[in-house]
Amino acid sequence: MESEDYGDNARRNCKWKGTPITMSLGFDRYAIRNLRGLLFRLNLVLSGCALAFFAWNLTSYLKELALEQYSMRLNSWATPFYHPQDASLINYVVLCLCMGVYGLMTYFKAGGGLRYLLMKRRTLGNRFPLLLIPSSLLFLIVVNRHWESSNRLLVSLYLMFVLFVPWSSRLLKPLCKKPGREPRLWRDRIAPPYQWGARYGGAILLTLTLVVWCVLAVEPIRLIKGPVYVLNEFRDIYSATRIGDEYVDNKLFLEREEIKGPRAAKFVKANALEYVHQTNTRGQLHHIGHILNPLNEHASGKPLPDVYMQYGWGNTLLYKYTMELFGGASIDNFYKCYIYYILYSVLFAAMLLYLFRDGLFVFCGSVFYAICFYSCSYLIFIIAPGIIPTIHFFDTTVLLLLTLYFRRSNPGYLLPAVLLSAFSMYMNRQFGLVLFLAMSAAALLYLWENKRGKERYLLSSAVVLLPFVVLAAPVFETTVNSSSTLLYFLTGFLSFKPSSDAVFLTVLYLVVSFQFLFLIRKQTHPLKYAFVFAFVYSLGLLTYFYWSGLSNHLGPVLPFVGVELLLMLRLAKELLPSSGKGRSVLAAGMVLAAASLAYSYGSTIKYFYRDKKVYDANFTQHAVYQWEFERARIVTTINPEPLRESISLIHKYSPRKGDGIYLLSSYDKLLPFLADRYSLMPFFEMQWYLFTPKERAQAVSRLTSSKPEYLFVENDIAEVVADPWELYFDDLSINNERRSNQQRRLELAKVFAAVEDAYEKVDQGPLLSVYRRKSLQGASAEN
Repeated sequence: MESEDYGDNARRNCKWKGTPITMSLGFDRYAIRNLRGLLFRLNLVLSGCALAFFAWNLTSYLKELALEQYSMRLNSWATPFYHPQDASLINYVVLCLCMGVYGLMTYFKAGGGLRYLLMKRRTLGNRFPLLLIPSSLLFLIVVNRHWESSNRLLVSLYLMFVLFVPWSSRLLKPLCKKPGREPRLWRDRIAPPYQWGARYGGAILLTLTLVVWCVLAVEPIRLIKGPVYVLNEFRDIYSATRIGDEYVDNKLFLEREEIKGPRAAKFVKANALEYVHQTNTRGQLHHIGHILNPLNEHASGKPLPDVYMQYGWGNTLLYKYTMELFGGASIDNFYKCYIYYILYSVLFAAMLLYLFRDGLFVFCGSVFYAICFYSCSYLIFIIAPGIIPTIHFFDTTVLLLLTLYFRRSNPGYLLPAVLLSAFSMYMNRQFGLVLFLAMSAAALLYLWENKRGKERYLLSSAVVLLPFVVLAAPVFETTVNSSSTLLYFLTGFLSFKPSSDAVFLTVLYLVVSFQFLFLIRKQTHPLKYAFVFAFVYSLGLLTYFYWSGLSNHLGPVLPFVGVELLLMLRLAKELLPSSGKGRSVLAAGMVLAAASLAYSYGSTIKYFYRDKKVYDANFTQHAVYQWEFERARIVTTINPEPLRESISLIHKYSPRKGDGIYLLSSYDKLLPFLADRYSLMPFFEMQWYLFTPKERAQAVSRLTSSKPEYLFVENDIAEVVADPWELYFDDLSINNERRSNQQRRLELAKVFAAVEDAYEKVDQGPLLSVYRRKSLQGASAEN
């Protein structure tokens, strides 16, 4: 009896009825089939991961070979920020394409069920199942960034060869269920708590969700109300540091004090945050200047092709109209635009409510959004306009309208979604294009599967063509410059290597999402198409992260990844049978997920406010000044007097309000704006855009062709001055930043040196010198 074949015993003792049947010889045939399908799915996920890592590693390997032959030659200051070998944007694009092919292959090859692939029994993985053990170990090598790309490439290829096979049934015997009494459902074991949660859980979840959204609005409201605090990011305008009960001038302290001792230790600790900003010059004024300076140039009449708008034409104009409600463009009014954090949060909450209609799902989505917000850190929150939701403001509304259409089949919801997608491309080309593609994918799939005849083709044509017709309207036409530096950013400038954990999780996320799409391919549930939108949109948004590689760029990206994962669970809940263990297991999983998210929420909010505490302490450790400039009513550690004298100097030689001036200085991001003038140079912050000799030649050409009467130049711009802070801050990162800072200034000096012979100094202030063209002076003397 013991030597008999399991299959023969199954045939003798069982009658198949489509329900679990206990077999007399100790195992359940239906359980084996379910387990086989489960293991096959697991194997298919591993196969997809192997394919994904093969694509990623192959791209890295080919990129290394290409970089040996070709590399863009940038000026020396840009070298520490130019990482073409680490930039992962191309890797991510190739990864998405390969995963798309993988998804299509799975969809069509396995379209008739699992039988097609399960019939392929004569494969390496089935003949030698023990190969899966070393394969699992070698899988770790693929995600180990310290291995050479060629080695990881070979391992990925091996994994594809071994793992892209079904599982052998012989592996399943030890896992078969023994006969016996069926276990009770988990909720039967804890019936009293479960019933209590069912009765009161909705009210509790609603209260917690409201608390999450209210807490989320606290920091935006604080900045909107003011006052606005700004760090000193100008190294030549020294702050005054508080040591004990006295304030000491930083310049005098650096000249006279020793580098050791308790006073020096307090001095270094108090200046650590500001010195980093003064060295890298990428603080609040730098980032906010990318909004305020283009608006100032546009309002003053600078030709649109010369106005560089990094964050999008429509998006930047939205800031303009918002600030005008509070009195016009200014540094303090810029933070009034943080009201869009609150407005977007309301829209996101409304989207969650309509999508899920379930308190637990809405709570999880709300907490996940809050985690994304707080994980960016307080410094990024107050510095970076790129994470303010205006750049992708309409995505929640588009998904809400699409879901209304999918549920009610009323074109009155579809057309506004299409128009908003088009308008989003006007707001910001990159984010708007991603939104349009996601909207199109979801809407076209719905129309193809649910509509027939003329309605299908008319609405499909409207989805594809209407956005381009709208954008062709004269009101949306613009020649604004938003792409002249795009090549440098795409090829690796300010790009860093993403963590191996992020790459691994991205691969797993893609594979699982494609597998889930395969599972629901025959469903027509409205949330299926919402899932397609969230998936495609998340794929597009992740390019923003993989361009930079920095975790603080995940804030605008991850909320819709969370929405997609929640939609996956919600669809599973909708499609699972109402009776059975499936829904109970899913409910338990959701409770655990909510608990995990709540714990992560506590950790990230703690990190956020610890960062804020460091920022706030900077203003108690330094003397602060209340600026009363017309365009800057702020509290800062920057002494306003040197700036005030420089503004007077500009007004003296450029008396007409709104005129353009020619300025070569690291203060060009601030002084023209405060003086109500604008820079006529190719960029409003020249030091950051002289990437190559080509840009330097363009700047020189601008000066030689325009022949301005007056030229404003930073004092001692060509001098290489030792940094007195170097004795206190000396590590590899800060040294690279310090060297780059000096080289950026010298690039400006090279521009001035090319035209210096034609000019003569006529005046000087604390920060700037004024040069007048010699030919004009000579002509005036002859007359």
